[in-house]
Order: sequence, then C-alpha cells, then structure tokens
Amino acid sequence: WAGVVIMLYTATATLGTYFWTKFSGKIGRDRTILLIVILGSLSQSLLSLSRGMVDFIVIRMIQTGLIAGAIPLVISIFAAEQKSGVIGLLNSARFAGNALGPIMATSVLALSNLTSLYLLISGLTLFALFAFRFSFRHIEDHPISRY
Repeated sequence: WAGVVIMLYTATATLGTYFWTKFSGKIGRDRTILLIVILGSLSQSLLSLSRGMVDFIVIRMIQTGLIAGAIPLVISIFAAEQKSGVIGLLNSARFAGNALGPIMATSVLALSNLTSLYLLISGLTLFALFAFRFSFRHIEDHPISRY
C-alpha cells in the first residue's frame, strides 16, 4: 500500500501544480499563493483530527495538491528579481528545511505528541508565508506587497 499512497501523492502534486498555476492566471499569482498556503496550513492542522490511515492520507493528499502548486509560483516571484543570490538562497533554504525538518519533528514528538507537531508545522507555515509577504514590502510596485 505504501507504493499506492506515494503514487497518489505524486498524482495529487502534479494535478495541484497544473491547476493552481492555471488558476493563478484568473485571480493573480500573489493572491493564489496566499490562498493555497493558508489552505495548506489549515489542512496541516486538520491532520490532528484524523482518526485513521484513510483520513490521514486524504487530508495529506489535499495538502500536497495545495503546496505543490505554491512552489513554482513562489519561485517565479524570486526568479523575477533576477539576482543571482536569490536562487541560491532558495536552494539553501530547501536543503536546510530537508535537514532540520526531521530533527525538529523528532524533537517535538519526543517531548509532546502528534497534535502538537501538526500545529507547530501549521504555525511555522503561516509564519513563513507572512515573512515572505513582508519581505517584498520594500518594493512598492511589487504586487505581493499589496496583499
């Protein structure tokens, strides 16, 4: 079943990337990012309500479809800045997240429970969203600074 679940996550991520990229053409890239990251964070919190494997997988698939759509949209904003250090910063942040995520999760679980971990990740996601949003405030004409 693990292979089936991974394939479902892959399909959801692919569909999410395609759908949200197309959807962003209708309401705007920056509004789409805000919408899907907030919904992704809320779905992370919903994981604490799952009572079994099926509930967990369904919520996680929805979350994967949301967040997978945010990644190319966020990269497009940074790529538009056309500063060589920006892509390097994104790549470094990705590696740091991949390294620190499991350490953080293990530490939280050692001291607490899954609900605390889900809520912490949800909170960190919202924090990252607002840090991202406010990092563009210095650029008056940048669309994301208006939302």
